[in-house]
Amino acid sequence: MPSVFGREAFYSYGARGQEILHERFQRVRKFSKRLRKHWYFFGLVGVIGILGILKFHYTSPMRLLLQKVSQASVSTDTKEIARISQGYLLFLGVMAGDTEEQAKWLAEKVSKLRLWDSSEGKINDRSLFDIGGSALVVSQFTLAGDVEKGNRPDYTKAAHPIVAEPLYERFCQFLREAGVGEVQNGRFGAAMQVELTNEGPVTLVMERS
Repeated sequence: MPSVFGREAFYSYGARGQEILHERFQRVRKFSKRLRKHWYFFGLVGVIGILGILKFHYTSPMRLLLQKVSQASVSTDTKEIARISQGYLLFLGVMAGDTEEQAKWLAEKVSKLRLWDSSEGKINDRSLFDIGGSALVVSQFTLAGDVEKGNRPDYTKAAHPIVAEPLYERFCQFLREAGVGEVQNGRFGAAMQVELTNEGPVTLVMERS
C-alpha cells in the first residue's frame, strides 16, 4: 500500500487525489509554521522572564577601600570637616541592591582586622579596637565604576543616593556598635578633598555580596 504522503501515492491517486494530498501537505506545512512561531514567541517570553528575575535578584557586592593611616582628614569648600589620627580611612561604595546585612558584615570585619603590630613587634597582631584607633568614613560611589567598555567609567551599578545615604550612615553606626571608639564622617554627596598618611602602605579592597 502506498504511503499517504509518499511519491507513489501522489502519482497513483489521480488528479483529484493529487489535489487532496497537496491540500493536506499545505495544511501540515502551515501548521508547522504556526507552531514554530508560537515556540519562538514563548521561548522569547521565557528568556525575557528569566533575565528579569536575575536582574531583580542580582545583588552587587558592597565595596570598601581600606587604608591604614597615621592621620587623615576631609575638607569641603576648603573647610576641614573631619580628622582622625591613627586608624583607618574607609571609602564605602554602595551598589544597587545592597543591604544592611552587607554593611554590618563589613563594619564588623573592619573592627576585627589585625593590621597593627604588637608592642613586641609581632606583625598584624592587633585590631583597630585593640589600639583604640579611629575610623574616617567617606562615601565613594566611584567604587562602582566599570571601565571594561570604553574609556568613560560606567557608574550604573551604584545605588541611588536616596538608598545609598541611609546605608552609608548605617555602616558608620555598625562601626560604633562593633566597638570602634571614634567614627568620623565625610559629607555624603559632596565634593571633598581627602588628605592622608598611609602607614605601610597598607590598602585593602573588601567586598561583601
